[in-house]
Amino acid sequence: MTEEEIIEMANKANLPYDYVDGGVMWLDKLEQFAELVAQREREICAEFVAGWTGPDGKHGCARALRGRSDGE
Repeated sequence: MTEEEIIEMANKANLPYDYVDGGVMWLDKLEQFAELVAQREREICAEFVAGWTGPDGKHGCARALRGRSDGE
């Protein structure tokens, strides 16, 4: 996740701004939090598709993430 994406989400969540420079407060902590969330998402996805393969024996992850196991 990029810094710009984090700032955009912080703006949408109405997080507080620094009154001096107008930037999102605690941006460094938000970036750390975003990285932890992304890391956990990757772990959950990997656990979900572990061992799944497609008809060719190697490309099942994308199909599994899309909820498709029919080989389409």
